Amino acid sequence: GTPLYVHVPFCEAKCPYCDFFSVVGAGQDVRGSLDALLEEIKQRAPKSPETLFVGGGTPSWLSVSQLTELFNALQAKTGFRDKSTEVTVECNPESLTPEKARALVELGATRLSIGFQSLRPETLELFGRVHDSEQSFAAYEAAREANAKAVSIDLIFGASGQTAGEWQEDLKRVIDLKPDHLSCYALTFEEGTLFTSWLKSGKIEQMPSERELELFKLTREQLGAAGYHAYEVSN
Repeated sequence: GTPLYVHVPFCEAKCPYCDFFSVVGAGQDVRGSLDALLEEIKQRAPKSPETLFVGGGTPSWLSVSQLTELFNALQAKTGFRDKSTEVTVECNPESLTPEKARALVELGATRLSIGFQSLRPETLELFGRVHDSEQSFAAYEAAREANAKAVSIDLIFGASGQTAGEWQEDLKRVIDLKPDHLSCYALTFEEGTLFTSWLKSGKIEQMPSERELELFKLTREQLGAAGYHAYEVSN
């Protein structure tokens, strides 16, 4: 089966660690971009994709009516609602409202992936996130209330100064939510990102690799003990 990835480049804010193609949506020609995406779907989307992943950027940044256009166009060309075994949409806490979560599930999403990244206010600020942990928990609740088949949570560890105890505490709070899947990434410094320029200028520091490895091992142990099976090496 063919996997299909659809990219929505718009975000509320650009995170300084992010090296994916994304832009702050405000002031952009969103209508023009969406029209171009709809045209590309018509021309290039495969019939009956095995899986569909709508990523970004922040797909949940789009309005319900824009998401409806996008998913209806995908359905018309690919028939994904009947054919795909999994349909994932990436969401951020500031834009995954109960209304939007319900709309996404009705439009055919089977899995909502929510970018918590951290539960600590100072780390969220460092990461350039525009939500707080309360919004993260509310977004998770919205996804569950909408009866999404699966809900996934993204977290990042390895910010300078993060302690093992803090990370274990945060992991416990997230495990208690019983998400279906967790992506726990080590913070990486990619070329061309603000984080890398801050690192070079000494504005921020990198966690020593031995400490990062310790957090990686802790993550594996703690998630394994909670019944989560690790299947990918990088995170």
